[in-house]
Amino acid sequence: MNDCTFNGIYARNGAYLLPSLPLRQMSALAQGYPLDADTLDVSKARTDSEQPNYGLMHGVDGEDLAAAGWGVIFAANAGEDLRGALEPLLKVRKDQAGKLYREYGGAQGYLPGDTMRAWLGRAPRLKGLGPVDPRRVPFYLLMVGDPEEIPFRFQYELDVNYAVGRICFDVIDDYRAYAESVVRAESTKRADGVMRHAMFFGARNPDDTATALSADHLIAPLSQTISDQYADVWHMDTFIGEAATRQRLSSAFTSGHPPSLLFSASHGMGFACGDPLQTRQQGALLCQDWPGPLNHTGPVPREFFFGADDLPDGASAAGMIHFAFACYGAGTPQWDEYIHTNGGRTAIAPRAFVAGLPRRLLSLRDGGALAFVGHVERVWSHSFVSEEAGVETLTFSSTIEALMCGKRLGNAMDVFGMKYADSAVGLTSELRDMKEGGALRRDSWLATLWTILCDARSFVVIGDPAVRIG
Repeated sequence: MNDCTFNGIYARNGAYLLPSLPLRQMSALAQGYPLDADTLDVSKARTDSEQPNYGLMHGVDGEDLAAAGWGVIFAANAGEDLRGALEPLLKVRKDQAGKLYREYGGAQGYLPGDTMRAWLGRAPRLKGLGPVDPRRVPFYLLMVGDPEEIPFRFQYELDVNYAVGRICFDVIDDYRAYAESVVRAESTKRADGVMRHAMFFGARNPDDTATALSADHLIAPLSQTISDQYADVWHMDTFIGEAATRQRLSSAFTSGHPPSLLFSASHGMGFACGDPLQTRQQGALLCQDWPGPLNHTGPVPREFFFGADDLPDGASAAGMIHFAFACYGAGTPQWDEYIHTNGGRTAIAPRAFVAGLPRRLLSLRDGGALAFVGHVERVWSHSFVSEEAGVETLTFSSTIEALMCGKRLGNAMDVFGMKYADSAVGLTSELRDMKEGGALRRDSWLATLWTILCDARSFVVIGDPAVRIG
């Protein structure tokens, strides 16, 4: 594999967000990638730890909130009305976590400019790096607020060792709707003998390398592995290529019986910085309806992709966790985090934001999703298909299998934190050796480490990280 292939299509002209890049160019980008001390320290502590369940201290069950703890982090300026809207969820989590329940607001919440180290070290937490001690800071942490108030970077850093999620909505009533959906889902008992339902959805657009890779080497093997192991307790639907239409995806939310687990792989839609549709539609999922780059030129019609505006009143995602492999699926940073020029970073958006689709999915009035797992920034096919490892989907399959076995989402995402920590330490070690006069082993190796780091770090949870499939 000589090039790195990116997902993502510009809505206004149908062009790729980024063309495939040669490995030597990716290697050059990696050599200029800064890793701050906090990130490196916590990544090193994570990779050195021999403890199971993330970095939890010995003897703590990561599935038991009374042992692992649960906390909520508000921005310092958050109003009491925001907390009030979340009261149904906060009450349930307080009952479950008991003395290890925490609320961090005001001066104890996120203060502008906080790093992970600064926030953990400030009273009342007084926590340094190393294994998670739920008596000081809970393992499960829900951030409340948009990424301008609580930056994505803070979420990335904290997520290496802790189980972190975020919710961010346009209006207060959406927070209340989400809280009530989670409480309702957790109090609803599945009828005896009723199988859970999983849906795997992968576009494979004609003449398109990115979706050919994700369909053939991510969706197909993942759905096959899961089907072989869980067919007796899970009903599986797999739609790849011609079957992966916008109408098919829409039916998952309008049939009245949403799947408990939805895993999708596709291009994510992109818009130019400041486009009036950017905050609402960036990250929308491009379906099989797009006939590919050779058969379609110019703006991409709305009927080719699925986004927030395609979820009508009455749609339901009750009890669902949606994992989306797509550019900008979970959100967009303000600044380009990958391609740096002599003039510095380029603005992607006027401000960082959580994508419209997860915001809408989680706040549906007739049953919002429990959570959405997606990517901030652009995703890389090179992260699961590489020259070094060939096809490697274990990070994804481990997460999906953990969810299907009833693990809490934040715990199931452990493997992404480990993958980020491993690649951060490996990349730093490689770059240090080069600085000290060592020879670069191969451009492909450096490019692989860098793309794995960027990709694993940027998969985030939108929703409460303590949710699990019922």
